[in-house]
Amino acid sequence: MGQVTGRKVQFNIADGSTFGSSASVTSTERAYVLTNSVAGTIARITDETLSGFRGQPASIPGNTDVAGSVPVNVAPESIGRWLKHLLGPATVYAPVTVSSPIAGVEVLFASAGSAAGVGTLTWTASGTTLTWAEQGDTAGSAVDVSGGGRFTILSNSGESVVVNVTPADFGANDTATVTVVAGAYEHVFTVSEPPAGGLVMEANLGADITAGSRWIQYVGGRVRQCQFQMGASGFLQAAMDLIFSGFSNTAGAALDASPDDFGHSAFSAFGATLKEAGAVIATARTLQFTVNNDVDDTDRTIGSQGRLNQIEVGSLQVTGSAEFTFSDPVLLNKAIAGTETSLELALTKGTGAGTANNERLVVSLPHMLYQATTPGVNGPRGLVLPLNFNTHRASGVEHGLEFRLRNTRASI
Repeated sequence: MGQVTGRKVQFNIADGSTFGSSASVTSTERAYVLTNSVAGTIARITDETLSGFRGQPASIPGNTDVAGSVPVNVAPESIGRWLKHLLGPATVYAPVTVSSPIAGVEVLFASAGSAAGVGTLTWTASGTTLTWAEQGDTAGSAVDVSGGGRFTILSNSGESVVVNVTPADFGANDTATVTVVAGAYEHVFTVSEPPAGGLVMEANLGADITAGSRWIQYVGGRVRQCQFQMGASGFLQAAMDLIFSGFSNTAGAALDASPDDFGHSAFSAFGATLKEAGAVIATARTLQFTVNNDVDDTDRTIGSQGRLNQIEVGSLQVTGSAEFTFSDPVLLNKAIAGTETSLELALTKGTGAGTANNERLVVSLPHMLYQATTPGVNGPRGLVLPLNFNTHRASGVEHGLEFRLRNTRASI
């Protein structure tokens, strides 16, 4: 038997039903990864009691530790499962496309039960109101949006669209044609609680390994943190730092003989747009940010056989950095003044409507502050402005971190 090679190893992931167990898991999906350093170890503890011998007695098992990093190139087909275990399950909506948009109004998505087809969003300047009529329906009650922010606008049927409103950009009376896309879904991930059963990951070592030991199962998984980073070319990469409560290689068979395979076609940086404070910014050279779940990895108790009983998530922390071409003082002034701002990264394939080959991912980092840093002068070439940042929640509400994923998967 030759050496097992990494190119032959396949990884499958699933939601656990019970934390620390793969019982009842019968459906998995293929995970496309760049590398996977997750490894399980069981410590050995030696009794060092003086016995009159130079040699020591046989050791006994100690704590089980399972951890490692899994970097992936972010693809619309598969990033959803990782986001689910980073932040919590998504709420599913219907994607929309907009022609002739209304000034100051960004239409985000429609409710999941909305009728596919063309609807009308109407802006009435005198009352600063919006109304919505979905395909085949009449408009519901007008909503006063003068205060700005995010609003849900109902059609008479009870279905709705969700919009972001910027009052400073309002214009005269206007209408927008909003098309609810058929055969596509918008998964909106916000800060909630990861699945209680944790992540289950299975490594299929390939046919070169005998069936009894071919599959390694890692159970009770949590995402400690995930670092996202991208530059002017290439891909958005997400590096998951994972921790599990246990592992085994005694299953003798795969959890799912035919794992779901949704494919892998990563988003390109050439399809990326970055907004700063709501406006497209063209001077960003790099962007990276880390979502940290502050997990508690100490819950071992007498009788737990060295395994973690649970891995709870703590406070969410989002920090990052960006490097900008230094062409004007706007960002530097914000950093020095401590002015709150936001970043929004959009990655689009094709039209971005959510159908096959037209997927889209939008990452929103609201309520953030730059750390003041002045540009260094390292020679005769152009200056760059590196800015670290951290994010925070607005008063009285949860952290606003949001991932909006459009694809053809009805559920994740």
